[in-house]
Amino acid sequence: MNKEERVGVKISGLTCDNTACDYQNDVPFEEYENWLNKPCPKCGENLLTQDDLDTTLALNALVKMFNEMSEEELADLIPISSEEAHEDFCEENNLPTGTERVSVKIKVNNGIHIESITPTKE
Repeated sequence: MNKEERVGVKISGLTCDNTACDYQNDVPFEEYENWLNKPCPKCGENLLTQDDLDTTLALNALVKMFNEMSEEELADLIPISSEEAHEDFCEENNLPTGTERVSVKIKVNNGIHIESITPTKE
């Protein structure tokens, strides 16, 4: 992520959706389409569905759109002050007061699921 971006995104790796299977890999996002509807090497279930790929592509496009917004466009999206929103976000996610940047780990499987939100310095 470069310093001008509001949101940085790193998309990589696939995890089998079968809860009884622990298969995961570090495939780069650019190769996801090669894994579309392929069976998990360990259990044989579908490793990446079209819906999950579409959701991931939409998430990536949303991040790009958000980063390209002007300050005015961003202000129109946030009805309360940035400081108030920041304090609420920290409180709701048990983050130290004053946290400036966070890392959000998500899983895309029949929607987007937040696995963790942690403070970061990067």
